[in-house]
This record gives sequence, C-alpha cells and structure tokens, in this order.
Amino acid sequence: LRRAGVAHDVKLYPNAGHSFLSDAENVPRALAPIMRRITGFGPEPESAAHAWRRIEAFFGEHLAAE
Repeated sequence: LRRAGVAHDVKLYPNAGHSFLSDAENVPRALAPIMRRITGFGPEPESAAHAWRRIEAFFGEHLAAE
C-alpha cells in the first residue's frame, strides 16, 4: 500500500477475535463461552472502542467533503 501511495491504517488487536466490533455476542448465550474460547468470536469492548475511534478518524480524513 505504501509503495502504491494508497492511504491506509493497519493495527493488530491481539486480544480481539472475529466480530470484536460487535456490541453483543452473536451466538446463543449458552454457547458464548465455548465459542469465545475455541474461535475467538465475540465482542472485545476495549479494542472495539479504540478501533472505532481510528475508523472514524480515517474516514473523516479521507472521505470528508471538500
């Protein structure tokens, strides 16, 4: 991306798995602990809050009307 001149912002969230931006578990409540442990699916509020701030800032900078 850098070589191609494409604006980008990449950040890894080691404590977050798939669907970490969700506000709620996306599996039945009884399965949530198992799915979380096995697949990493589910919310990660601290990482999500940080990611949303970065997403909004990136969009604000690159999609703002001129």
